[in-house]
Formats: sequence, C-alpha cells, structure tokens
Amino acid sequence: MGDFDEALWQFEHLSVRKRGEGQMLAFRELIQNCDLHDLGFTGFPFNYDNRREGRNNVRVRLDRALADDNWRDIFSEAHIVHLTSPCSDHCPIQLQFNMERVTYQMNAELCKEFSDEEIADALLEIGPLKALGPDGFLARFYQRNWGVIKADVIRAVKEFFSSGEMPEGINDTAIVLIPKTQQPLEMKDYRPISLCNVLYKVVSKCLVNRLRPILDDLISPN
Repeated sequence: MGDFDEALWQFEHLSVRKRGEGQMLAFRELIQNCDLHDLGFTGFPFNYDNRREGRNNVRVRLDRALADDNWRDIFSEAHIVHLTSPCSDHCPIQLQFNMERVTYQMNAELCKEFSDEEIADALLEIGPLKALGPDGFLARFYQRNWGVIKADVIRAVKEFFSSGEMPEGINDTAIVLIPKTQQPLEMKDYRPISLCNVLYKVVSKCLVNRLRPILDDLISPN
C-alpha cells in the first residue's frame, strides 16, 4: 500500500499526453507475477495532481493497495478510500476494513418520528387472535375499537420513543410452557414462550417495520 509511481491503465492517467504503455505493462506483469490484486477504491479517480494549469496539468492514480488471495479472503470487505488534501499534490488513501452499512439517509429514516399511520399499520399487522398477554386483551379488541382508543395508543407509543421510558406493566410478559412431546416429563420437553401485552407488541412491530427495508444491507448472508 503506497505510492507505486506508476499507473496500471491508460484511464488512470489524465493529461494531454498519453502515458507510456510499456511502463504500465511492466507494472501489470509485476503484480501478476507476485499473485497480487488491486483492491480498487472509492472517491476521486486520481490521487496525484501536479497542480499545474491548463495543458500542463497531469492527474494520475499512483497510490494504491495490493493484496493476495489469502489476505482478501480474510478481509473480504476491505477497501480503499481516496481522501482529499488541500495542501499536497498527493491525496492520502485510507484502508477501511468494514464497508459503511448505514448511510446518512438510512439513519435519518430510522431516527425520524413515527407517524400515526406507521403505528396504526403496526397494530393491524398483529394477529387478532394471538394469545392474551398479562393485560388480558386480544389485538382484535384494539383493532375493532381503534376509533375510540386511537389517540391514547398513538400518544403512548410516541411517548415511549421520545422518552425511552415505558409505563409500568406494559412490558410485563406471561411465560407459558408449551409441550414439545405427547408425554412431557422433564423441562427439556417444554418450549417456553412469552406472551406480551398488545401495546408492547405495537412498539416492537414499529421497530421491525423500520428496520426491515435495510436489513439486507446490515446483515451478511453468511
């Protein structure tokens, strides 16, 4: 990684005169003979600028990072970023090992206030006859009486997201043991499940719906 004082290809060189093909070919053969690969980059295409004006200006990609297959297997997401430099003819290059997963736009979408529609949609997505939580209500009760309780539910959900505090009892759960066999005799024969209050489910569903569109960008397939 550094200044190799040579380009690999003609498109990495910008000036009125073409770069010598023989020099670039020798550089490519050297890299190939060493079983190395160019890691590529993001950012401005050139990292050297002689800072001359007009026809005398020359811009080249001279700085780069090379690695073999073993290194790339271990650091599969490593990449090079061309930074900016106001006081040098070379732009610094930075080796980053993790691609940015959450963009500014994604973060803005995640952090914006939940709308009334998002909260209502979250409630409607809950199975109406799911098992009762400690509050003793089915989701169907909330769904059928939405016109009456709408304002209170929306206010409660928004207050939680703005304050981070949930009213006492809302996040209580009832633990139920579901038999996994016809004749359960030991604890391992049961599967525990948590029965949550409807309001708690609404909060959880709101979070899930916000995250769902970007999960593929956050979670590796492996």
